[in-house]
Amino acid sequence: MKKTIHKIGKFYSKIIMKYIGIFLFIGFSSVLFGKNGWIPNESLNQISGLAYSVVIPCLIGYAAGENLGGDSGGVVGVLATIGMIVGNDRMGILGAMILGPMGGLSAKIVIQPVIDRTKASLQMLVRNILLAVLGGICCMVGFFLLAPVLGGMSAWLSHALKIMIAEKWIVLSSVLIEPAKVLFLNNGINHAILTPLGIQQVEESGKSILFLLETNPGPGMGLLLSLLCYKKTRKEQYATGLFVQGIGGIHEVYFPFVLSELRLLIALIAGGMVGTFCFAVTGVGLRAPISPGSLITLFLMADLEDYPGLMLGVAASAAAAFAVGWLMLAVKKKNAGKLIMEEEKEKGMSPIHKIGFVCDGGVGSSVMGAALFRKKAAQRGMEGLEVKAYAVDQIPDGLEMIVCQKDFADMIPESCQTMELFALDNLVSSESYGNLLDEIQKRNG
Repeated sequence: MKKTIHKIGKFYSKIIMKYIGIFLFIGFSSVLFGKNGWIPNESLNQISGLAYSVVIPCLIGYAAGENLGGDSGGVVGVLATIGMIVGNDRMGILGAMILGPMGGLSAKIVIQPVIDRTKASLQMLVRNILLAVLGGICCMVGFFLLAPVLGGMSAWLSHALKIMIAEKWIVLSSVLIEPAKVLFLNNGINHAILTPLGIQQVEESGKSILFLLETNPGPGMGLLLSLLCYKKTRKEQYATGLFVQGIGGIHEVYFPFVLSELRLLIALIAGGMVGTFCFAVTGVGLRAPISPGSLITLFLMADLEDYPGLMLGVAASAAAAFAVGWLMLAVKKKNAGKLIMEEEKEKGMSPIHKIGFVCDGGVGSSVMGAALFRKKAAQRGMEGLEVKAYAVDQIPDGLEMIVCQKDFADMIPESCQTMELFALDNLVSSESYGNLLDEIQKRNG
C-alpha cells in the first residue's frame, strides 16, 4: 500500500513540477494585476484566472493521460477534463488528476487493440473516430458524474468549516483545511467559503482572520524546509518549491510530496493550527482576500500595526510544520548501511558483478554515486563489475545488488526482492563505499 501511494505521488509530482513555471506565472500575475495588486488591471487579471481554471487542468489531464496511454491517452484525458471544468471549474485540477489517468487507461485498453486489428489504410480514420467517441464518453463522465461528486464534497466541507467558525473553533479548522488543500481544493475553500465570510467581518471590523486560514504560506514552507534538510534526494525540487511557496504563494508545489507520504499531513495540520492560534491571539487580519498566498501579498493586505503578529504567525506555523515534519521523517528512518536482504545471505556468499545505483529519477545522486564507485573499484584493481544508475521505477531484471540511500530503501519495488540491497547515508560520499568494496572483493575473490 505504501509503495502504491508513493508511486501515485511520484506520478503526479513529475507532472506538477513540469508545469511549475505556469504556477509561478499565475502567482506573479496575481500580485501585479489582481484586484489588490501593484498594478490592478481587471482584463489582465483574467489571464491568470483562466490559466488556473482551464490551462493547468487541461495540461495535467493531457500529461497524465499521455503517460499511461500515449498521445491518444493524452487527447482523451484532455476531453475528459473539459467535461469536469464545465461542470465545476473550481475543481478542475483535482478532476484532471482523476480523469487524466482514466482517459489514458481507457485509450490504452480500447484504441490500440482495435487499431492493431484494422487495415493499415483505415487506421488513421478508426483512431480519430475512437478518440472522438471515447473522449466524448469520458467528457460526459466528468460532467455528469465526477463534477457533482466533487461539488458535494466541497459543499460538505463548506458546511463543516462554517460550523467551526461559528462555534469559535477556528484553530481546529486546519484539521479540515490542510487535507482539503492537498487534494487541490484550496481555491474552492478560499474563494467559495472563507472569502464571503471574511468580507462580512471586514464590513464590521475592517479586517478578517479568515483570509489567513488557507493562504498562510508558513505550513508549506516549514514542510518543504524539513524535506530539504532531511532528505538527500530531490533537493532541487524542494528548494524550488520553497521559493515558489514563499514568494509565489503557490501551495500546489508541495501537494504531490504529501500525497506520496500521507503522514506529513500531520505536519501541515500542526503548522496550520499553530499559525491560526498566533493570528487569533494577536488579533491580526487582512483587509481583503488574497490570492495567491505569498509573503508579499500577505503583508500588502495587512495594516502596519499587524505586521508583528503576521510575522509571528507565519514563522511559528513554519517552525511547527518543520519540527513535526522532521519528526515524521525521522520515525521512518531505517537501520541501514548494511546488507538487508536476509534471503540472499542464506544462499551463501554469491559473487556480485551487476550493481545498480538507484535514486528517484536515476539522473542525480545515483549517477554520481555510480561514477564514484567505479572510480574506487578501479583504484583497487577490481574488474568485471557492471555498475549503472537507474530510476526506482526502471530497475531492470538481472541485477545482483542495488545500492541506494537509506531513506529511499523502502521504496525499492517488491519485484527486486531477489536482489541484495546495500543502503548508505550518502551516495556521493567517498567514505561510504569502503565496506561495500571489501565485501564484493571478498565474494569475487
